[in-house]
Amino acid sequence: MAELGLAGITTIEAANAFLPGFLLRHNERFAMAAADPTTAWRSWPDGLTAASVFCFHYPRRVARDATVSWGPGALSLPRRRDGRSWAGREVVLEERLDGSLWVRHNGEHYPVAEAPAAPTLLRARSLSRRAAEMSDEGTPIATPPAILPLPRPGKRQPASGHPWRR
Repeated sequence: MAELGLAGITTIEAANAFLPGFLLRHNERFAMAAADPTTAWRSWPDGLTAASVFCFHYPRRVARDATVSWGPGALSLPRRRDGRSWAGREVVLEERLDGSLWVRHNGEHYPVAEAPAAPTLLRARSLSRRAAEMSDEGTPIATPPAILPLPRPGKRQPASGHPWRR
């Protein structure tokens, strides 16, 4: 910092003693009042954890046997706190950064699988085209239209009645 050199300061103790006065002069010269005096930050909502926000979210519909599809197989869901059935419900499966799996329904979280002992590299998994984002109430949220797959490269044969076949 040039100010320290101009003041001839060479030690940390002297710099710490110089800093309060420098900050006062700096703020008097450069400080500006905010155009909008209201605060821009919002407090963190009650009942929401960082682990449930900063994770991969996969919407799923629960099968009749209280399972959800996951990879090549299915995961069995734990009993609900209210004792009701999971069958047919829209849930969100959360793959957290520690590797654990949780299911969210109506703002409640249920552990499904514990985190693995060895850390793994997490990547977002591909979803089926019909999977829709859902709110905490289980209602679908409008999503952009599905992206259609590109045609496969290769030789295409015209139909038997095509004019080229004549």
